[in-house]
Amino acid sequence: MSTSVEAVQAQPADALERARKAFAEGADAETRGDCMTAIERFEEVVAVKETPAVRLRIGRCNEKLGKLVAAMRDYERAKELAQGEPQALEVAAQVAAVLAKRIPRVEVRLVDAPADTVVKVDDKEVPSGVAMRPVDPGRHRVTAAAAGYESFDETFDLREGQTRALTITLRSLREPATPSTPDASAGAVEVTGEPLPWLPIGLYGAGAIAIGVGIPLLITSIADDSALDERCFDDSGKVSVDRDPCLRADGGAYSKSEQAEIGSERDSINTRQIVGWALLGAGAAAAGVATVILLTEQGEEGDEVEEGDGAEVAATPLVGPGFAGWSMYGRF
Repeated sequence: MSTSVEAVQAQPADALERARKAFAEGADAETRGDCMTAIERFEEVVAVKETPAVRLRIGRCNEKLGKLVAAMRDYERAKELAQGEPQALEVAAQVAAVLAKRIPRVEVRLVDAPADTVVKVDDKEVPSGVAMRPVDPGRHRVTAAAAGYESFDETFDLREGQTRALTITLRSLREPATPSTPDASAGAVEVTGEPLPWLPIGLYGAGAIAIGVGIPLLITSIADDSALDERCFDDSGKVSVDRDPCLRADGGAYSKSEQAEIGSERDSINTRQIVGWALLGAGAAAAGVATVILLTEQGEEGDEVEEGDGAEVAATPLVGPGFAGWSMYGRF
């Protein structure tokens, strides 16, 4: 952690001051619910020094905006930046694991397709050999085209956690159309998540609340711990990792009241980290028990169902600064 502090201190003073101001403005905008402004300000901080804590905040804002794919990229980047920082790495891994279950996906299967077939998801070409593509919740369009063949074009809506499986067979324009019976599998949508029993839902809800409270505690304590590093130096003028002694940058000692304030802040940080890790552990344990129950009672998931048939129930954890909960929706 002290390495990142030294790297920030190596920046020009005016750049560091701009970054601090941008971070404060971004945090304020996020608190007010203005995530677009918050992301802009946090990106200004990244331009000076990219840290796991700032990248996690950007991911959380993208998640609130419904940009789940972008949020996942932010969390994965935070994991890369947190190498060597076990606490930040654990937080980034936790939020990425929770988000991964919420991201919808489009799966495309080509049957006897020409070599020049071009498949696009939302007007973006899918690389050859890529069958599964993560997307944000909402409306999506899949097209497939090849020279001399009738094009494929379908639009559909996806909610969080759903997977749309499309099997595409292009018909040659040089061959006469032949009468055929309707394909019973046409329009099939693969939905991840069957109706959940109440016990697993309750366990997932409790786990989401514990994780939702624990993650902000860890993020804020990590940020405060980094800020405390900027105030504590040893007698050689370097950052005092264990804060014993905790001196000014010029080697001078703090007053008794300042030392008491630093000690109190250090104790608060340690307490929040202990509580945060305990809540994360409890949340993960509750989610693990719920998963075992689901696997035992429901068996293999992911069966294809006709679009519009049957009932669906989905539960989504909601985590944010100062709140945590569980969102449920259904279709009958």
